Amino acid sequence: MASGNVGNENMKKIAELRTMLEERVTKMEKELDQWRVLLDLVNTTLLKEGFRKAEIAKAASPAVKLQPAEKLVPP
Repeated sequence: MASGNVGNENMKKIAELRTMLEERVTKMEKELDQWRVLLDLVNTTLLKEGFRKAEIAKAASPAVKLQPAEKLVPP
C-alpha cells in the first residue's frame, strides 16, 4: 500500500504541474498577442512616416555649391 501512496503523490504533483504549465502557456499566448499588436503598430508607423523622414534627412544635408563649367575648364 505504501507504493500506492507514493504513486498517488506523484500523480498529484504531476497534475499540479500540468495546471501550472497550462496557465503559463495561456499567459504567454496573451503576451505574444500583445507583442504582435505592438509590432503591427510599429510597422504601420514606419510605413506611414518612412518617406517623410527621408525627405527631412535630404533637406538636412549640407548644400553643395557647384561652380560653373567654364571655370573648371583650363584656358
